[in-house]
Amino acid sequence: MKHNLSSRQSAKLGIPAFAAANRVDIDHLLLLQAATMSGIVGVDPNLTDVAPCPVILPASLVAIRRVLEEFSGFVRHLHQSRVNKRRYLRVTDVAKVIGADDWKPFSSYLQTAAQAPAQDRTYRELEGLLDDGSIDPLPPESEIALEAVLRPGFVVESLVSSILEDALRHCHQCTGFFPCPSPTSLPTGKKQREKWLQQLCSFLDGTTIQGKQGLDPGGRSERLSARLQMIMMLAQEDLGALHCSSSNLLSRCVLLTKTVLPEIASLSEELEAHEDQYRDRFVKACRLLHAGRYSARSVFPMDFHTTGAAREFRTQSLAYLSFVENDPVLAECQPILRLPDFLAFGMRALANREDFDVYIIETVFPAARRLAEAHSLEIAAYRYSETVTELHDLAKKLLRMVQRKQPVTQRDLIRSFDQQKLSSYQPVICFLLAEHVLVGEPRSGFRLGPRALSDIDLKKLAVPLPKSLR
Repeated sequence: MKHNLSSRQSAKLGIPAFAAANRVDIDHLLLLQAATMSGIVGVDPNLTDVAPCPVILPASLVAIRRVLEEFSGFVRHLHQSRVNKRRYLRVTDVAKVIGADDWKPFSSYLQTAAQAPAQDRTYRELEGLLDDGSIDPLPPESEIALEAVLRPGFVVESLVSSILEDALRHCHQCTGFFPCPSPTSLPTGKKQREKWLQQLCSFLDGTTIQGKQGLDPGGRSERLSARLQMIMMLAQEDLGALHCSSSNLLSRCVLLTKTVLPEIASLSEELEAHEDQYRDRFVKACRLLHAGRYSARSVFPMDFHTTGAAREFRTQSLAYLSFVENDPVLAECQPILRLPDFLAFGMRALANREDFDVYIIETVFPAARRLAEAHSLEIAAYRYSETVTELHDLAKKLLRMVQRKQPVTQRDLIRSFDQQKLSSYQPVICFLLAEHVLVGEPRSGFRLGPRALSDIDLKKLAVPLPKSLR
């Protein structure tokens, strides 16, 4: 993948340096940082472009696993630090949170909190005070603030069906984040696997679960909105099973694939400094987004700073949507459709300044296209795996014939086979010409080109060819 790494803004953010130091693709890093930040933000009506963008990646991407371990470690630190604060709440803290002038009605809560109660028990204690009239019913803003104190967690540690719903019920806003840096195993039985994948899809889309919203004076149970954001790693055999599933999980996720990275002999001191710069920016941005989640307000605006930049982003967004809608695999995948907005959110969180607007726009659209193309090729390769094998075998036969007789006209080349129907060979010949494995013209003759068949991405053979090449 090609990237422009020479800009001053690029060096300031440290994205290329961090990617190079950790041997990961820059596009992958942009997606993972945005996915991580989205998991931290949760539900924010002011940030419409951070709707969950789940990511699935193969366990073979070892370098990415190391980056995920670092990212998820920091996410868990944010999660645990807020959970730990709740364990040591004083009555005066609770009274202050909900705006109560008198802390005495919370004496029973003080005794409960001292015993580090389960979250449900904490709610019951406070609901009891509401029921017996010791305190007045809370206004909406107080319930929001109280939930941030009493239901502070947002990390989900397991996707197991029997655990997931209850875990989301106890997450802040019933919105959880699964940032797993180790492979997840799919259920082995087909029926059990399909049921689990369907449930996972419903939580990614947003569903309702049974629970209590805030501090209901009557203690009534109701349906709550619940949602999941995830970064999931799968072994190769589980990825294969996922492609064969009827759940359509892949239409709800962005699928990362393996890429070839340039070799780096050693990191310069300047590159190491920029790597640290990225890490500092990432940590600071995540802390700000984490604080904003519990304050019920955005901690900083996430729009572009000039009308010119906003207009350019909209123009390029329309061009990107046109590109996506021409590919049936991409058009059915919602996260792919909003990928530029999602990547831009992650970059603006790192540098929310006017002088970075142009750089962000120049970066996210090429990155989104490359990620979308890789996603499409990977899915197409699985969908048409038998066709890919047949076309690959045919390509090898064509190249052997050309090598023996070059230069050879298209007519003579096809006559070398028992089956001599032009339409059976022309798509493969056009593909080889486009990839410079063959050179020449049909009438003047074909020769072997500068590239070998092993040098090209054979998955492209699975993608339906444009009409002009058929």
